[in-house]
Amino acid sequence: MQYYGTLGPSCGDEKILENMFRAGMTGIRLNLSHGDLDKSSHWLELLREAAKKAGIKGAPQILIDLQGPELRLGRNGITCELESGETVQLVSMGAAEQVREETPQRACDEAAEQVREETPQQACDEAAGQAQEEPTQQARDGAAGQAQEEPTQRARDGAAGQAQKEPTQQACDGAAVQVCGKNAQTDMEKEAEHRGAAKLCIPVPDMLLHYVEAGDRILVDDGKIELLVKEVSGGPAAAAAIGAAAPENVVAVNIAAAQMDTAVTIGAAAANTVTANTTASNITESPSDTAVTGAGTTGAATPATASTPTALPVSVSAVVVRPGLLKPGKSLAVIGKELPMPTLTDSDRKNIGMAAEYGVTGVMLPFVRNREDLLTLRSALQAAGAEKVEIFAKIENMQGVRAIDELLPWCDQIVIARGDLGNAMPLWKLPGIQKQLAASCRAKKKPFMVVTQMLDSMHERAVPTRAEVLDIYNAVLDGAASVMLTGETAAGRYPVEAMEYLVRTGEEAVKDRACKADR
Repeated sequence: MQYYGTLGPSCGDEKILENMFRAGMTGIRLNLSHGDLDKSSHWLELLREAAKKAGIKGAPQILIDLQGPELRLGRNGITCELESGETVQLVSMGAAEQVREETPQRACDEAAEQVREETPQQACDEAAGQAQEEPTQQARDGAAGQAQEEPTQRARDGAAGQAQKEPTQQACDGAAVQVCGKNAQTDMEKEAEHRGAAKLCIPVPDMLLHYVEAGDRILVDDGKIELLVKEVSGGPAAAAAIGAAAPENVVAVNIAAAQMDTAVTIGAAAANTVTANTTASNITESPSDTAVTGAGTTGAATPATASTPTALPVSVSAVVVRPGLLKPGKSLAVIGKELPMPTLTDSDRKNIGMAAEYGVTGVMLPFVRNREDLLTLRSALQAAGAEKVEIFAKIENMQGVRAIDELLPWCDQIVIARGDLGNAMPLWKLPGIQKQLAASCRAKKKPFMVVTQMLDSMHERAVPTRAEVLDIYNAVLDGAASVMLTGETAAGRYPVEAMEYLVRTGEEAVKDRACKADR
């Protein structure tokens, strides 16, 4: 029986990892949706040292969880509480990336560099003060004119301050995103609480904007938040309008702050025209991918394949139906739609290329839809000299459920990943689907893993609920070869205690499973 934790800030300490191994942990998962493999080399070194001190023989098992054909929020967004009934604006991450390559980005880079080298908060306060002292439209127009005529550092800071203090609809439509440093983000969250007519802008993948329609329901963070799309403004005419000259087009740029904990994002007013990037960013199709149809999460009934997309919408407005805490990088799913995503992203291929170097023993592929997905991954592993790395096929949508018998010969282990899988159907149907998948694996003697929210309450509590330990016990009794904790160890308050409960409950089920087999 294998017991996995997930690396993250809560267990990113050698002593904590050592205690998790002593509790019975046999391996670790690294979620590459939040950063590439080489960026986690320090954690992997801690992991190996901890395993040695805990007396683990040989190298610990390391699973990398790829991005795969999955939709996620932009990593550089803000963290804030979304309220029921609130209107938000979905904007393109791809367009923001293209903006970084244009002239306005260079000016903002200079502004960010000076902010970093001098007094960041003082500079932000000075910019904010200027916006407050010139409240009239005439004063604002004068400030914008001065920014264009005098491209000094002060003018750029003033323009950035003005863009931040006036988050109008035009700013949202131009993909104006948030200011960040710690104090500035606090101000942004305060502003979010008193938004009024302004809309919070949420960066999403271009692919989502290609296919979303009015009436669609979007689930965020494994369904913790639900959005209802109210209006999609765009199409060929609107896309062409992006290319039209605008006197003051507010653009959003994401600037990574060197040696800082938080990314810095500066909204800059610029006269330059901005063209939206209509290509899904950070994805590459291999020849094998082109044969694949559908992706993403789907409804329990046979879903409709998304219609051919129009030009990238300029504006997508949505209303918060289920409120919650919005965090960058969280998962997205459109209920009842299959989006034609490629099997592997550019980042996935890069990480696969480093798998052998970093001692990776297994690769988890999200949203597996058919055997072509698994053959694409196997081909990439072979090309990287990582033929011995095992493939863990994550079942996270109804396509994967329907194709389970087709998938079994082409993977080393099936993963019943209940987070996104639970978004693909009414939750009361999920237990039956889990039992169905487990039975299919047992029939073909294929090992399987059960994961997601096994001890979710232990994010905040030192003792799990009775329902949670029963969940672990039943998964193992049903034949699971491995179980895994995710956020409980990566971001929870009790990573060691959570691992103890996982292992002890699992081992109790293993004993009872053996006794049942002997009868």
